[in-house]
Amino acid sequence: MDTSFKKYMLNQIHKIEIDKWCEGEKIEGDPGVDFIKKWIRENGSKFHELWDKSLCKDCIHCEECGFKLKEKCKKQEREIS
Repeated sequence: MDTSFKKYMLNQIHKIEIDKWCEGEKIEGDPGVDFIKKWIRENGSKFHELWDKSLCKDCIHCEECGFKLKEKCKKQEREIS
């Protein structure tokens, strides 16, 4: 599997899990698979667009914080310097 695609998918899954957990806390239960389907429909294309603009896809810290889709990043700036 292409490394950049793998990073993208892992970070999108991470973001979905975080949002699903937050929704579960709000409703005090598991929002289930329907939440994931809805997230993909409503947020998938925007996540992809933001991913393309972010520094995360080229960052060694991507596993840690890539789901935040940063265009500027102190961690990455330290690696480049």
